[in-house]
Amino acid sequence: PQPAAPEVQLETFHDAQEPRQRYVQMADADRPDPDPRAAFLARACVVLGVSGLIFGYDIGVISGALPDMRDRFDLEPIEEGVVVSLLAVGSAVFSLFAGVVCDRVGRRRTVHLQNALFTAGTTLICSAQHVGAVYAGRFVVGAGAAFSAVASLAYLCEVAPVARRGLITSAYEMLVVLGILVAWCVDYGFADVEGGWRWMFGGILVAVAGQTVGMLSMPESPRWLVSKGRGVEALGALKVINRTEAGAEAALSALWVEAAESKADSVQRTQDHASLHP
Repeated sequence: PQPAAPEVQLETFHDAQEPRQRYVQMADADRPDPDPRAAFLARACVVLGVSGLIFGYDIGVISGALPDMRDRFDLEPIEEGVVVSLLAVGSAVFSLFAGVVCDRVGRRRTVHLQNALFTAGTTLICSAQHVGAVYAGRFVVGAGAAFSAVASLAYLCEVAPVARRGLITSAYEMLVVLGILVAWCVDYGFADVEGGWRWMFGGILVAVAGQTVGMLSMPESPRWLVSKGRGVEALGALKVINRTEAGAEAALSALWVEAAESKADSVQRTQDHASLHP
């Protein structure tokens, strides 16, 4: 015969609820605390994600501005092609050394550099009295786009947890597409305005100014600071990101270990290459 289940007498409703309350309390105790980096990461995504929006806008704005520019400057088909393509040309040329500059001066300064290029190029286009100024402006904006693609994504991926870096990269690409859509909407809004093409190009300066102001409160990438041996500054940046002294110190220790492992791996690869190609 099966053993009889022990009889449990619950005298009150409170007694009946007590086991469930204990379970809930245990579950709450086992649940991990919210990531203290979440608030900073959200702010970084908003501020740095604007770079993708700017790049997309500069790609899409030309579709609505070109008909007015054709009439204003009496453009030939070949000149229209040059106006359109110089953005890509500037981006391609400066992408060759944008990474070097970003590694040399840091992610934060490179973001400010890209915004200076966006501002200078857009100002040239909006104030152009000759098509040559439009050419120069489009090329300079393309240079800003090259630095943007390197610095903004590098910063976001370096401050984000590994598990979220793929999501952040995808979100950045989505913002590029969103920027194209915003540009089309602005083009439509100024389509019937005299000289509206200047307003179409100038509209992006609002986003550039917003990102410039937002970057003033953002610390430099701690990973980049560690790579340059600037541990004190890296600890200060990690305190902003992690919000706790203990969390910042633990993160800094992990970055030092990672930097040492990366350096050792680089040395090993160099030695292996030398042994294979004496």
